Order: sequence, then C-alpha cells, then structure tokens
Amino acid sequence: MVAALPTAKVHQTPERRNYLYATALIEPPELEYRMFFTVRRAPVEARHHLDLFVESAYAVEIGDPKARLKRPNTVRFQVLALKTYRNEPLRFAPR
Repeated sequence: MVAALPTAKVHQTPERRNYLYATALIEPPELEYRMFFTVRRAPVEARHHLDLFVESAYAVEIGDPKARLKRPNTVRFQVLALKTYRNEPLRFAPR
C-alpha cells in the first residue's frame, strides 16, 4: 500500500491531521483495506525529506454501514507530500 501512494489520491479525515488511503482487496473481493497516516517534514539532520507514520490499517467489508467514512476532501499524494515539504497549507475545494 505504501508503495502505491505516489500515484494515489488520499482523503483528509475529519480530524484534519490524518489522511486515508483505501484500496479494494483482490482476495476476498468484498473487503477494502484502509490505511490512516500522517505526513510530516523530516528533521533537518535526517537523510530524507518527509516522515510518513501509519497510524492504523485494517480491512473492512465494503458496504458495511458501520464502516462508512466521510471522505470530504481528496488530494493527490504527490501534492500532499510537496505541500508538506514546503510547509504550505493544503487548500481544499469547499463541499
């Protein structure tokens, strides 16, 4: 899942500090796997630019009303990473 992020769209969670990436599982096909994560700029002394922390990841049944999530805002992961690196705010279209 993490390897797919550079080309993925992610959703802002209601808490606005985490993001969600969800993908359907091939086996069994009635499940979706969800990964909640945060992205932060890495410390200056680090040998990389960003830190990605997976907060939670789990499978849910597609269509389960208890597992429904509001996904109000979507952003391409590449934009999220760039804005985070540049310390720029993300602006989402009003819904």
